[in-house]
Amino acid sequence: MNLPSESASLWLRPDWLRPLAFAIGLAINVAVVVLIGQTRLKQPEPLAAIEVAILPSAASPPEAPQEMAPAEPAPEQKAQPEPPPQPAPPPEAATPPEAAPPPVAAPPPEAAPPAPTPEKDLAAERLRAERAAERRKELLREKQEERKKEAQEKEAREKREQAREAAAKAAQAKAAEKKREGAENSGPARAAYGGIVVAELHRLQSIGAQRAQGATGRVHVTFTVGPSGRIVSHSASSADARLSAAAAAIMAAFHAPPPPGGHFTGSTNFTFSAR
Repeated sequence: MNLPSESASLWLRPDWLRPLAFAIGLAINVAVVVLIGQTRLKQPEPLAAIEVAILPSAASPPEAPQEMAPAEPAPEQKAQPEPPPQPAPPPEAATPPEAAPPPVAAPPPEAAPPAPTPEKDLAAERLRAERAAERRKELLREKQEERKKEAQEKEAREKREQAREAAAKAAQAKAAEKKREGAENSGPARAAYGGIVVAELHRLQSIGAQRAQGATGRVHVTFTVGPSGRIVSHSASSADARLSAAAAAIMAAFHAPPPPGGHFTGSTNFTFSAR
C-alpha cells in the first residue's frame, strides 16, 4: 500500500492530522500483510493411487507400467511449500492363471449281454407259466378259505339265532306252565279234582268188597295221586286185615287224569257191609 502523496494530503487541515493519517494508513498496511501471511490456501487432497495389473499373454510381451505425470499445482499454490511425496505401495504380484483340470476319462462301454438262445427263451417261458399257475392256485386257495370262513361264520350265526329262539320258546312255555299250574293249583281246581278222585274210588268199591271176604266195617284211607294219575302211596286205618286188603285193592285199581300241579293228596272212607 502506497503512502499518501503531498498533493493528496494538501487538503488535510489542520497539520496535526497528517501524522495521524499516516500512522493509520501504515497500521492498515501492516495488518493486511499479516493477514495475508497467516492465510493458507487449502491444499488439494491427493487422489488414491489406482494400480492396473496387466497379465502377460503368449501373443504380446508384457509392457512396462507407465508412470503418471504429477499434476501441476495451481498458480495460487506455487508460493506454498509442496508436501513430501508419499511412497507408492508395491505392485501386487500377478497371480498365475489356474491350470485347467485334467480331462476325466470316460468309462469303458459295458459289454452287451449275449443274445438269448431259443432254449433259454423256452425255459424262461416255462418258468413264467409255472409261476403264474402257482399264483392262480394260491389265489384259488385264498378264495376257498375265505368262503369256508364265511360259511362257518354264517353257521355260527344261525346256531346262535336258533339257540336264542329256543331259549325264548322255553321261557314262554315255562311261563305258560307256571300260569297253568297256578290256575290248576287254585282252590276250585283242586276241589274239583278231589271230587273226581273220590267218585272213582267209590266206583271201585265193589272190587274191595270181593277182597273183604264178607268182613264188615268202615275203613279210613289217606292217599296221594302222582303225575301219572295213579295212587303212589296210601294208608288205611282198620283193625281188620281183610278191610285193609279191600282198601289196597281199590287203590291199586284206581286211575284218573294227572292231578293239577303234578300231585294230589286226599282221604276218604269206605264202608263194607254183608249182603
